[in-house]
Amino acid sequence: MGRKAKKAAKRKLEGTDTPEVLKKKEAHEELANTIKGLHWRLRKEYRANNEDHDAVWQRHSQDVGSLEKYAEAMHRLATEHWDCHGHTRVHWCRDTALEFFLKDGMKLALAKDARRRAFEEERFQQEQARAESEGKSIALDPSLTQEEDNVVKSINSSERDSGDQPRESRAKVSCPSKQPEHEDVKQISLRSELCVPSENIGHQGLSPDEEHQPNVGTTSITDQSGDVKEELSSSVVEHLPKTESSMVAENESDGVFKDEDRVPVITDPFQGKIRLLDVGSCYNPFREFPEFEPIGIDLCPATDTVFQCDFLSLTISRPLTPPALTSHLSAMSSPVTQLPSGAFHVVVFSLLLEYMPSRLQRWRCCLKAHALMAVNGLLIVVTPDSHSLHRNAPMMKSWKQAIEAVGFRRWRYEKQSHIHCMAFRKITEKVAVEEKETDKYVEMMYIPQDFKEDADEKAPKKRKTKHKVAAKSDSAQQEK
Repeated sequence: MGRKAKKAAKRKLEGTDTPEVLKKKEAHEELANTIKGLHWRLRKEYRANNEDHDAVWQRHSQDVGSLEKYAEAMHRLATEHWDCHGHTRVHWCRDTALEFFLKDGMKLALAKDARRRAFEEERFQQEQARAESEGKSIALDPSLTQEEDNVVKSINSSERDSGDQPRESRAKVSCPSKQPEHEDVKQISLRSELCVPSENIGHQGLSPDEEHQPNVGTTSITDQSGDVKEELSSSVVEHLPKTESSMVAENESDGVFKDEDRVPVITDPFQGKIRLLDVGSCYNPFREFPEFEPIGIDLCPATDTVFQCDFLSLTISRPLTPPALTSHLSAMSSPVTQLPSGAFHVVVFSLLLEYMPSRLQRWRCCLKAHALMAVNGLLIVVTPDSHSLHRNAPMMKSWKQAIEAVGFRRWRYEKQSHIHCMAFRKITEKVAVEEKETDKYVEMMYIPQDFKEDADEKAPKKRKTKHKVAAKSDSAQQEK
């Protein structure tokens, strides 16, 4: 059925609605227009101010009246209208997190990593053997500097002397770019991550041909595979990122880890409750689920169960040990201005990114999420789209590439009637994209409204329903 036919069927159906149903639809439309109207004004002001997103956002964050009206409208929409449809965006986020952490999701994802590493190592060894048979030398990785290449060669030499397997293939897999100099973890680095252990960064166990085969016949895609176990040598284990428990023994008396470059790593099997940060929470809907320890933050909370926080201005502090982190989170109060690195198992962006008027702000949100999460944590992104699956498929593909460049790998995607739902697993300790490539990925975080001019993008208006038209005609007849 085409769009025109659907609209005609919808108009025909409206004529059979009871006055109560029509009244509820009108209330829903009015609330939705409040949301859309604020987004429209933000984009309009952003274009009018030469795309000075900082100035626009600062003025917006001080407009208390508009923010409170927006918060009330979002709260009513979620609780009075969206919850009536049963399985909501909140339930999708919950189900996804539970399947990943408490079922086989993480186990299967890590098994896929092992298979991908095995495939890449085997392929590299074949290339190296072929090059040696032809009398040619093959570089460990063309992106390595001469100094880094010499370091890897010296490691290989020592391992040959001790009888261990050389590490050429590991160097190629786990060293995709140059090593950044040390930077304060309070600053979100745009530099690449060197030598994050390949045993932990999530290479999937498929060949390139297998990896790009589409999942035909469904709009729900889960990047999972069978169960595979892998034995790790001692030379590999010593380079693995440290789990929370192994880092406790190395902490300072004040609860801050000595090794500030390390962030906690979530391991399988997962134990305990899932620490979840809901950004743009509005009313903290995850508090009703016993599996979570939710922290809701919002620029203007609708309820007192959410902390006031400007996520774009949030600073990231050094990671804390589990006892210190528990004390820190339990003592939080509004406004929240900083959070520790690697503190959360899940970060949720539900209807958040499209709120931002600029692509750079959406990109920065993804960077902050990466810094706040433990390795193997989930970033869950929900964004609205009432069109068909393929209408905005290029935008979803663009978002996927940009978010994965930060240091994630998409684990699940599903298109529902009015939303796109995505879950990304954090696979690197630090931001993986190089600074010189930042602009390219910032441009990928677009929404369709970014390409519309003020003349093309009109403010949302309330449409007249048959119920209103009939009411007006009745009142006119009574006056006569």
